[in-house]
Amino acid sequence: MSLSNAGKNLLYFLLLAFLNVSNPVLANDFQSFADDRNKAKQLLREGRYASGLNKLAGLAKLGDAVAANDLGVIYLKSKIRSIPRNPELSERYFRVAAELCYDPSIKLLKKLFYNRKGSGFFDPLKSERLAQTCSVRVEEKKSPVVDLAQAPKPKAKDETSAVGQISSNVRVKWAENLPVYDSAKGEGSSVAINGEGVFLTNHHVIEGCENIAIIYNGMKARGKVTAYDSALDVALVDAKAPSPFHVKIDSSEPMIGESLIALGYPIGPIFGVSPSFSSGKLTNAGDEKTAIRKEGFLLTSVPMAAGNSGGPVFNQTGAIRGIVSYGYDSTVVQKEIKESISTVTLNFIVSSIKILRWLELNDVRHQKLNSPDRVLSERKITAYGQKTLAKIECY
Repeated sequence: MSLSNAGKNLLYFLLLAFLNVSNPVLANDFQSFADDRNKAKQLLREGRYASGLNKLAGLAKLGDAVAANDLGVIYLKSKIRSIPRNPELSERYFRVAAELCYDPSIKLLKKLFYNRKGSGFFDPLKSERLAQTCSVRVEEKKSPVVDLAQAPKPKAKDETSAVGQISSNVRVKWAENLPVYDSAKGEGSSVAINGEGVFLTNHHVIEGCENIAIIYNGMKARGKVTAYDSALDVALVDAKAPSPFHVKIDSSEPMIGESLIALGYPIGPIFGVSPSFSSGKLTNAGDEKTAIRKEGFLLTSVPMAAGNSGGPVFNQTGAIRGIVSYGYDSTVVQKEIKESISTVTLNFIVSSIKILRWLELNDVRHQKLNSPDRVLSERKITAYGQKTLAKIECY
């Protein structure tokens, strides 16, 4: 059967993607998808472009990095009128493959997107982070076979390495639930509350989302809302993948003047893609309803920005005192209560005690801190807290 020029062009791009495999160790990980990928190629050769592209997209969603890379190449270099070039879609599919440690995609992202000034995607740190994340997995794949009699016995449910890093087994689990969505319409923060991939965030962060993605320690997975309370502004999102770094929740009564540390992902154009830190005090230990405070919320002096919502707020014990929720500018408050107050921003967090009661009502596994007996340094709290932190993307 002869091919049309359009079919030849598209087949050329597919072959280019398939032949551009400089890392056979990782390429072998995706052989289980080969038959379905060949079916997608056949559809494209027959000129059934929509069916072929949809099949490749479905494979990418299931974790086939080669299919995702193929889509990246097609949308970057297409000469087919019915498949217009789309750099944003191309970058997104290359990123899906790169997050599965597919070396050709990492190199293409670095060369054509993240290291090219003026591309609209310029961000050299992104490709470096992907390369560093995947280097551990490559070394493990290349490591020599050890006699089972000499090999150390694995510890039960050990999801982190000896140096406190995420294990390759966990990364594989997250890769199995990789999302393939369009550009996010909203973002927020969250925190892991157990080792089973359950994350706590605000209800207003996930409200109106058709799909949700969770980014945790450089890994990304689809999230599913399993419970929420709009009045308390809390919600649970399940990543269906392990979360070895998670928080304890302080069950003691709040104390005025407690030192607090908030971590989160405030608006990217100002703060960038990395998590941010802010600190302050517990201004008021009451959580009763007032003219501006909802019941179950605590007033703090911790600076907060859009995107911080849902992020953890730690006290000096290293447990969370609550999660970021909402704030008021004092000028708005003055109009509300018709009283003159100083110019400040009033920021509120959901109380840890109210969070604990809600989790218990929903029978959600968590770890509480009953009797705080030590004070941790700010540095230690922040270092560990970052590992429990996750970003929520709303689609």
